[in-house]
Parts: sequence; C-alpha cells; structure tokens
Amino acid sequence: MKSISMQRLLSLGIGTILLFSCGTSHDIGQYAKSLELNYVQYASEATYSRAIQVSHGQVFLGNSDGFVYRYDLKSKEVKKLNAMPYPEIRDLFVPGKKGDVIATQSADTSVVIYLGENMESTKTVSSYPLFIDAMDMNTLGHGFFVADPVNGFFQVYYTFDMGKSWSDGFSGLKAAEGEAAFAASGSIAQMVNDSTYFFASGGKESHLFESNDFGKSWESKKIPFDTAASSGAFSIFFWNAWQGVVVGGDYLKPNDRSNNCWITKNGGRSWFKPKTAPGGYRSQVIWTGKALYASGTNGIDISLDRGLTWTKISDERAYAMTYERGTIYATTKSGKFFYFKAI
Repeated sequence: MKSISMQRLLSLGIGTILLFSCGTSHDIGQYAKSLELNYVQYASEATYSRAIQVSHGQVFLGNSDGFVYRYDLKSKEVKKLNAMPYPEIRDLFVPGKKGDVIATQSADTSVVIYLGENMESTKTVSSYPLFIDAMDMNTLGHGFFVADPVNGFFQVYYTFDMGKSWSDGFSGLKAAEGEAAFAASGSIAQMVNDSTYFFASGGKESHLFESNDFGKSWESKKIPFDTAASSGAFSIFFWNAWQGVVVGGDYLKPNDRSNNCWITKNGGRSWFKPKTAPGGYRSQVIWTGKALYASGTNGIDISLDRGLTWTKISDERAYAMTYERGTIYATTKSGKFFYFKAI
C-alpha cells in the first residue's frame, strides 16, 4: 500500500542521499526532544488499526472492528465507509483522488473489499480459504497480494487493472513447516518497480522472496531471524532490487533488540545487522526520502543512514505508519492515530 509515495520519493535521487547522510546524533536528539505527537480519536477505545494511508487530505484506517474509517484532516469529520463490519481489516490501498479503497481482511475468507462514496462490494478471489497478509500496487494499477500458505505453498495473486480483477499466479513457493507471513502492518509485500516484487516471511523460518518478471517466477533467500512462531520479518523496505532493510523480531519479546533488523546490499544474498539496532520488536518500517522510521509496541526509532544506526525518538506504541508531505501518521491503541513532523 506504499508504492505511490515510494516511487515519488525514489525520484528525488542523489540529493536526498546527501541530505540524510549528514545527520548527527545531536540533530536526532534535538528532534526527539521537540517531537510533538498529535492524537486523533477516530473509533471506539476498544479498537485499533493495523492499516493506514493518507491521500488528498484524508486519513484511511483499516480497523480491528472490521470497519474502514476515513478521517478528513481539514473538517475533522470521521466516516465509516462500510455498512456492516467484516473480520479485522489488515491492509488497504487508496488508488486515486476519488477516495475509493481496496481492503483485505483477516480470517480465511479469500475476500477483497471495495469501498467508495455510496459504493460497497466484495470479490472472492479464491476457492481456497486465503488469509491475505499484505498487498501493494503502483500508479499504473499493477499490484499483488500475498496470503498464508495453502497446502504448504504461499499464495500470490496479481492485478493489472487497479484491483478490479485478480489472477492466481501459483508461485510454487514452498513454505517450511511453521513458516507464514505476518499481517501486522500490511508491509511485508513491496513492488520496487513495475516488474520487481518482494515479500518476506517469518515463523519457524524467515525468507525474502523476489520476482523480477512480474511474478512469473520467484526465488527465495533466508533471513537470519530467530526461529520461533512469533519471530521473523514483519516489514520491509527496498530502495531498489539490491538495497533494502527488514525489521521485525519477536512480538512476544517487545524489548528484545538482539535480532530485530537486517540489511542487505545484494538483494538478500547476504545480510548484516545494524551497528545500533531499533529499540525492540518492530512491525513497520517506512522511508520518507530523508530517513527510515521503524515502529513497534514499545516505541518509534529513526535512522538517517539507511538502517545502520537507529535512535529511539518516542516510547509511544505504533502498529502501522505512513508518510505524506512532511508528516508521519501512525496507528496506536484505544481507537486512535497520531501524527508528527518528520525530520
């Protein structure tokens, strides 16, 4: 759900690299000290969101109560976009100015949801009971989603018409016993460009899966996260087909920073740890054009050197994040999201 912003940011080029590489720990310290979190109550305090996107002055949130909410930043009005709740919404994508939403849900429903002004419909994309973990699309309407393994194989589906139709691209990607994909923030899948797709897994084994031919074929590389049902890759960001960062860890050990971030410069063929890791388990990583931000249940970190060193800037819980026009938006507990100025 991040490709539109990502492609715009990547177009900034070498000037951006020079800008963020000049950051210092003192700069980050001052930034963290002056950081102001602005909270918005958009839903019941018994709920939370794992999916957020900002488009044309509106915040869209996929919520644990099964509703998609739209919050207007100017009027401060909140609206539920679906009439009746679905199982928990785990990811969403807003393809254009109209504010239409494509959303996926938890539970093994195999259903993609389409919402807009006075419009609501669903599409069952498979006869198999799919648990859809994450999706990504670009401005051309090309995209894919990843679902948990069925009969031992990850399920990958593709669209070339902005989600109006989906085709089963059986990948032959065998999952190890106890391996799956985490749906913690809708960010384990990424389109780097029109033909290069990535997604990552976790559990008893963690892998990075890559396709360079529109999903026709895939290869996998192991990511050395700890082996546990609650551990692995929870979010990825790649600048290109070679350079990327993966965050995660063990969600049952929120303060453990020993093995929660891996960096690659060769498309996952080898990995190395940061010099200073994020402050614990992390469910989301995003790129603003100047910095990486990583968030989790015990706070938010920033990196100005492409993940080599991380500094914690807030202790606030943040499940999912997105970036738009100089501002970070993040979901948290109690039916709230918050926003703050990016560095």
